This record gives sequence, structure tokens and C-alpha cells, in this order.
Amino acid sequence: MAIRYQDFTAIYRVAKTYYNDDNCCTVISLAIAAGIGYGAAFHTFARAGRVTKKGTVKSVQDKAFAEHGLKLERIANNLGATLKTAAKSGVKGTYLIYSRAHVSAMVDGKMYDWGATSCKRIKGVYTVVPV
Repeated sequence: MAIRYQDFTAIYRVAKTYYNDDNCCTVISLAIAAGIGYGAAFHTFARAGRVTKKGTVKSVQDKAFAEHGLKLERIANNLGATLKTAAKSGVKGTYLIYSRAHVSAMVDGKMYDWGATSCKRIKGVYTVVPV
């Protein structure tokens, strides 16, 4: 399957319009990291135990990413203190950046999230690697 990165607002519009979903930053991050559509990511998270319109815990995220042959590995934060500085870092690879009550996806130096201009503090950084 060809990897297709989409604009965050387009993915969020699909979530609201077709799935009546909210608080879905982890679902969006899976769609971006795995190169799949929002619907496939939504159903993957549902099978893993996510409740629609609710956030997820790390164990549910691990199950969902594993279903697509991906694993999250925590790394030292080398991206900066805030989401805004991380968006400017330009590092290669696929990362999930955790801030308070939010997850942002970054692929090859481009952040696919509204948080690219946010001053939210980074709480943790995970790299997405194949299993």
C-alpha cells in the first residue's frame, strides 16, 4: 500500500463528518504513521478497545499499532521543549509526540497536527518502527 500523508484538517473533517468522532488524535496519528485512511485507523482502535469520542491509554495504542506491524519505542526528547520547536526540528523518521492530553504525529520533519504552532510542552517522544 502506498503511503499517503494527508492534511490534518482533512482527516479531522472525515472523523467528524463520517464517524461522528472527537478526541481522536491517536487515531489520526495511526492513520498518518501507517499511511492508511481514517476509517481503517478508526476500526483498528475500536477492535483494540477505544471508545468513540474518548482518548486512549498507551496499552490500547500499542495494540492498534501492532495490528499494522508497527511498534512505539520511547526515545529521549531531542526535538525541543514545545510542539512548536519540534515542528521546526526537521528530523527524519516517524514520531509520535505526546503532550498533555494530546498526541501529534511527525513524519520526516513535517508535523501533521494543529499543534505545529502550539506552545504545549512535550511530555514524551516515541519513534514508530516496524515490528
